[in-house]
Amino acid sequence: MKQYRSYDKELNTILLDDQYLFAYSNFDGFSTRNLNAEFFVDYNYTLELSAFKHKKITKNNSDNFIENGILNELSLEYIEKLLSTDFNSLKQKYQYEGFATTDIGSQQILINFDKITKYIDILDGLPIEFFKTPAEEKLFQLNEYFKEFIEIKYKNWIVE
Repeated sequence: MKQYRSYDKELNTILLDDQYLFAYSNFDGFSTRNLNAEFFVDYNYTLELSAFKHKKITKNNSDNFIENGILNELSLEYIEKLLSTDFNSLKQKYQYEGFATTDIGSQQILINFDKITKYIDILDGLPIEFFKTPAEEKLFQLNEYFKEFIEIKYKNWIVE
């Protein structure tokens, strides 16, 4: 998978490469398919999917899938809605208080805006109640949209 992010020791955070505006990462957790999806945007997008032992069930007979394309209006709309809020007020981590498990899925969102990377990590399955402010509601909606977007791409990749 293409490397579009890096860890900055001094800032103790993950940074998005300057050439990208937005990145979304979705990891299933340790499941049968063990799906990992990376979606990153400059002015177009690249989507990379990888899954465990999928060669026999995918249309391309591979454990990996790469798609390049033009960002559709709906994806752009979700990103713009988030950017039109006070997205800098968003927390870095959205997870259950005191709850830690390593095999549950998660999503990462990285946004480059005004030469600063906003990094957000969301534990899979958090209900809307965890997202209280208008910016957090838009974050929840964006996350749900991209989870569904990736699920559709995954289903189109495998052989029915």
